[in-house]
Parts: sequence; structure tokens; C-alpha cells
Amino acid sequence: MGAFETSLAEGMAHPDRPHRFSQIRDGRWLCDGCEYVWPIGDPPAKYRAADPEEQAKQDGVDQAAGATPDWQFAAREWIDGQPMGATFTADDLCDAIGVPASQGAVGAAFVAASKRGTIGALNYVKSDRAGRHKSRIMKWRRIDPR
Repeated sequence: MGAFETSLAEGMAHPDRPHRFSQIRDGRWLCDGCEYVWPIGDPPAKYRAADPEEQAKQDGVDQAAGATPDWQFAAREWIDGQPMGATFTADDLCDAIGVPASQGAVGAAFVAASKRGTIGALNYVKSDRAGRHKSRIMKWRRIDPR
């Protein structure tokens, strides 16, 4: 099940935008922009993405995130805990909380944070982490999602 949004008309949204939910821990659906938890079970099918290609992409992100829920939760806390304006990379995240078991989990954490609007891409840099062989990775900046 991919991420979904509620509409403003349903009265469950932030004042300026809908809740956007991702299943990230213990099977719970948690809003990407706040800590609101979907009340009961899976959401109605009408909240799934209309575009099949976008849904498939989101399902891949969700699968990578769901494979390592504790790591994904720690990654979200670390990213969202960075001071406004701070810059960091996936190497910094992995140095701080460890390398996840799922290879896609690091990318999933940054995709989710970018969609929440808490980080913005700056530029590519070379990785310093062993095993990455100086591959290019994105440098991110912590931004205010409002």
C-alpha cells in the first residue's frame, strides 16, 4: 500500500495542506507533516495515487522503508532533528545511526523527507563511506516545511 493524502474537505487536514500518510512503523500510517496517526486499519482505496507509475514508485519507496521500520523511524528523527540550514548527506546519516539492512532504505528516508518538505537538494558530492567507492551522492539542506 503506497502513501496517500486526505483532502481538505474531509476536515482532517493541516490548515494549509492535506495530511500525507506513509506507513513507516509497526504497520501504522503516520502523517509525513505531523505526528497524526490514521485511526483504524488501512485507508480507503480512494486515497491511493491515481497515476499507476507514481503509485509503483511510491510502493517501492514504501517497501524499502517498511523493510527496516526501526531504522526508518530513526532516520526520520535524525533528519528532522537537524537544525534549519544544516547540510548533510547519506554518509552523515549512516555515520550517525548506522547502515540499514535494506539497501533501499537510505534513499527511501531521503525521498520521504523531501516529500514532507523538510529537506531540499543542493548538489552532488563524492561519498566517503567505505564500499561506495567515491560514488556521487546528494548533499541536502534542512528547510522549514511551512
